[in-house]
Amino acid sequence: MTPAKRSGASATKPTPTDLRDAVHKTALGFEPGAFPQSEVDKVANARVVMLGEYVHTPVEHQELLVEVAKELHASGTRWVLLEGFHAQSQPADEYVSGRTAKLPVVTRQYFGTVLDALRLFNGTLPIEEQIHVGFLDINHRPSALPAALAHREVNRPRHKAIASFLSDVGWAGESEAVANKAVEAAYEKAPETYLTALRELDAAVTSDPALADLQEALRVEFLSRDVREVWNKKGENKAHPLRESVIHSIVEGHLEKANKLLLNVGGFHCQRTHVMGTPKKWLAERLAANHGPESVYAVMVGFSRLAGKDGNVVFSQDGEAGVELFATLQEAANGKAAMLPVRSPAWRAQPFPVRYFTDTVEHAPGNVFDAYILLPDGHFP
Repeated sequence: MTPAKRSGASATKPTPTDLRDAVHKTALGFEPGAFPQSEVDKVANARVVMLGEYVHTPVEHQELLVEVAKELHASGTRWVLLEGFHAQSQPADEYVSGRTAKLPVVTRQYFGTVLDALRLFNGTLPIEEQIHVGFLDINHRPSALPAALAHREVNRPRHKAIASFLSDVGWAGESEAVANKAVEAAYEKAPETYLTALRELDAAVTSDPALADLQEALRVEFLSRDVREVWNKKGENKAHPLRESVIHSIVEGHLEKANKLLLNVGGFHCQRTHVMGTPKKWLAERLAANHGPESVYAVMVGFSRLAGKDGNVVFSQDGEAGVELFATLQEAANGKAAMLPVRSPAWRAQPFPVRYFTDTVEHAPGNVFDAYILLPDGHFP
């Protein structure tokens, strides 16, 4: 999650008593594996449930995601979309369904916890009731699609058009990591060669029914390439609105086929109204506008403490309880996980300071999210 920018202060300043009383009256403590049932019932009514990451990849956040996915399964949710390179969608879905036994290296590195757990859960279900997985971000690197296609070829008879594409873009090496670097180097040297190879593959996909399952992957890769070009030439701020539009189009495509979705994305994407980041209309706001405010339930997930791979603490809540929302929620949680629903009118009327990882934003919590979750401890895989 990109650091937030502090918004302007409200004319009516909250007092420590205001925030402390509101949080202690509203907070719901829970243990891992026992998500607050009163909120599950409310969340289950939404068509799109969004879990917003404080930062990407903590294992405990992925475990919470699986917990929510299992709870929502009973109300008909069959699709989980993760914020990762869209090209990883097919390999990940085949893995969680049990059709393949291995994930691409990068997919496992960042999403192994959640994908392993969903695969295990699917193993207890009939095929028609299993949870499917997709990825909703652009392909930030040109090696993403070749890596996914190479993995696809392991599990199917080799296809001439795919083999030609992989050869043309420079996919070569003894390992996936080496091949990824080779594609990146070839792309940097001759980006037009990649585009030509992509167009040739697109023509083959259009004419060959055996490749029909790749149509969406190629559509998103063409769009991703356009965003990457803007990012490289004009910078991140110019590229972000285009990226958000692609993300929105991917989600809307899934909503045409699925009744309900569970999304796991960076916290910015979950904003119902804009208070942080570059785009003025993020994913949650777009979806609520298209499908109705009650169709979206957006949750921001934070941590009391985060540790790196070496075990050293890289972040801890050091705000003042009664002054900042997460610090006050931490006080109310008393060492447990806690959920703070903020859908009521009271939470939409009064601004409070909220610390999002390293920066603080002052806003009425209920105008931006539907709930906050605080997990006690997290660590990076």
